[in-house]
Amino acid sequence: MFKKTIGSALLLAALSLSACSVPEPLREPPELSAVAGSGSGSEVDVPTEISTYNWGGEMTYGGPRESMADEEAVTVPAGSKIVLSFAPEAPDKIRVRLMTGSSQFKEIESTEASFDIPDQPGEYVYGINGEWMEGSALYALKVRVRD
Repeated sequence: MFKKTIGSALLLAALSLSACSVPEPLREPPELSAVAGSGSGSEVDVPTEISTYNWGGEMTYGGPRESMADEEAVTVPAGSKIVLSFAPEAPDKIRVRLMTGSSQFKEIESTEASFDIPDQPGEYVYGINGEWMEGSALYALKVRVRD
């Protein structure tokens, strides 16, 4: 009888602990931070803005180019790598797009929340789409590549 009671108590304790480890749903889209670096030790913070989201039944509309229209581009060295960081939680899936027009884009290959920017001088606007269980968000950033 005593062994049965201890076994039941241990099972109840294990179930209670496992229930505590279930993550709480995110109430709003996470914040995105971006840093550009060329591997030479110098890093540049790149401001980001949320363009649009579909989160918990609430939706907003807009695009990366419109979000960044009045923003000054951050100058970064040619061939820099942009490293993305989401807080408090990274998305389940990330897509990076180079915006070539108001609603035109080119998919950019990205790995582990980072991507390379072009070597050619110019201004570039990127859309970063993150998907979580609670919804999705589209962020924007704008960089200027210098010689």
